[in-house]
Amino acid sequence: MKLPRFIYHTKKKNGFVTTKILRIFSFKRKMRYEEYFEWPSWLKRPQIKNCGRNTYCGSNVSIPNHEETSIGAFCSLGHSIDIGHGVHPTHVLTTSPFFYNRECRWMLPDSPDYPHLWSQKILPVHIGSDVWIGNGVFIKNGINIGHGAIVGAHSVVTKDVPPYAIVAGNPAKLIRYRFSEDIIEKLLELKWWELDDDFLRLLPFEDMQKCISMLEQKRQKL
Repeated sequence: MKLPRFIYHTKKKNGFVTTKILRIFSFKRKMRYEEYFEWPSWLKRPQIKNCGRNTYCGSNVSIPNHEETSIGAFCSLGHSIDIGHGVHPTHVLTTSPFFYNRECRWMLPDSPDYPHLWSQKILPVHIGSDVWIGNGVFIKNGINIGHGAIVGAHSVVTKDVPPYAIVAGNPAKLIRYRFSEDIIEKLLELKWWELDDDFLRLLPFEDMQKCISMLEQKRQKL
């Protein structure tokens, strides 16, 4: 019986820490290996309360509403990404918060409050699982990005992104979908990212038909 084995090997050279994953499918002789999984030292996690497993990000990722913004599992976020920021009024004399936000300490003490112009409530952004967001992307507050979507580098996302859509540009527009409508429907139904790691590690992820078949069998057993 062939049993999968995964082992992390970490070494430090010239000030850099590298982590390698060794996958061994069978043994010709009896050998003992310590099985363990640790988060690789060179990957960062988004600093938010609701973040799925195996999701990582690059440097300078800004998420002001870290309490309510959510990111699913197996997401890849690049560097210098802005996710959900506040808005300024455009129908008054100035967009500057110095005129309507007391925290700027510029308004007169007896000036009226302007809660309709300034609110500290930043609408959360919700990002599904298996999402790839490139470097330098700006995502407007309140946006939803569907499972499996891809956002091209330096895009400005001002509208919701459908599942498995590839969008890019300023403003971001649909380029194409990753898969056919039938496959997308299946993947959304199967939600592979919710299954256990031991099963997911064995998926032939380069063969979509085999993956779907195995996922369907797995879901039927649950």
